[in-house]
Amino acid sequence: MIQEIFGVNSHIRSVADRFAKEGHLAVAPALFQRVKPGVELGYTPAHPELEVQIYAAGHGFNCDQRASYNEAASALARERTLAFLARHLA
Repeated sequence: MIQEIFGVNSHIRSVADRFAKEGHLAVAPALFQRVKPGVELGYTPAHPELEVQIYAAGHGFNCDQRASYNEAASALARERTLAFLARHLA
């Protein structure tokens, strides 16, 4: 299972535990670990500061197999993603 934006917090652990009690292998990887170890946020109105990008394009704009594909928005998203990865994973 994939964590919410709040990290692998008590709720996600509880959900994984419930699946495990039913006999399933439940894995909830800590996806934020490489950027900030130990991220575990509650459900309060406060959110961590993060960069949000909005594109003047429809849903699925990055999929070149859909009618909603937007080449310019897709190129910009790729450029921004590569810059983000270079900043945070270099």
